[in-house]
Amino acid sequence: MEHKGTVERTDLPKPWEDEPITRAAWEANRQILMNAAVGHGFRPDGWWLYERNMTPPEPKLRQARILYEMGEFKGGELAKMIGWFRDYYDVAINAAHHWGIPDRTRYWRWEDIPPALIEQWDRE
Repeated sequence: MEHKGTVERTDLPKPWEDEPITRAAWEANRQILMNAAVGHGFRPDGWWLYERNMTPPEPKLRQARILYEMGEFKGGELAKMIGWFRDYYDVAINAAHHWGIPDRTRYWRWEDIPPALIEQWDRE
């Protein structure tokens, strides 16, 4: 009987399976996973692990600031994400104005708006 060795899985882990995506699974499914993520402010775990050699930040919804600061957003995705950040910034400004909230920075930190954008918009 011949020993075949370990073969790396190319299928994606099921949602209920607590295991990371393998490199083979990432390479086989990269385009599908990236199409689902790009434009939404996050990257799939395989991107972080195999293309950036980093542990994926959690929670996934908080990745936008990190990706912005890494310079990963380009073109339409960059414009969309800056628009989202600007919307959060404007909400804090309006809340401070209408309800007398003295410290809008807590809201900006909560929404993970990049400090460089806050400084730019404050100057404007």
